Amino acid sequence: MFQYNRLKERLLYRLKFKCIIKAISETIVEHILVRGEASMSIFQIVYVFCLAIQLGFYFSFSNTIMPVLGKQAGNVGQRIMQDINKQVENDQFLGSFFAPIFLFIAILLLGNPIDWQMYLSFVIYFAGVIGVTIAFNMPLNRQLANRKTRTDWAEFVQQWSRWNHVRTGSALVALALAIS
Repeated sequence: MFQYNRLKERLLYRLKFKCIIKAISETIVEHILVRGEASMSIFQIVYVFCLAIQLGFYFSFSNTIMPVLGKQAGNVGQRIMQDINKQVENDQFLGSFFAPIFLFIAILLLGNPIDWQMYLSFVIYFAGVIGVTIAFNMPLNRQLANRKTRTDWAEFVQQWSRWNHVRTGSALVALALAIS
């Protein structure tokens, strides 16, 4: 019964996310194709919104989650972190994680001029959030998930948190530049 409820819950989340994406897509199509407007503001607002979501996510880990998990006994903290890593692989998170890439490309393809702050915002987000996640945090998460590999919990928390602070700072700077 638990598995059924969890599957049902995940399917409902995905359905809600797809409905949101569909509504955003329809609005964009209406502005571009129907009205003949290439409104940068729509893309920029959604871009900023996604950056803010990412900043809040990483800040929560830096400020609260990892300090609390770091105080747990190794096996307890490790299991909780493994559960978090499984849970975070969902459409809502992945959508807000990758959306800034597609939104920035859309902004460029529309041909509307953008300032240097928006370019720099994207570069910092891409390198400091996506790049750091792929190069450092994800390998640490895989190492933690591999039960054959013995992981020193305190060392894991220190390394993972260090890279998460980089992601938090990068998301903050990217957001500040995008709204400047």
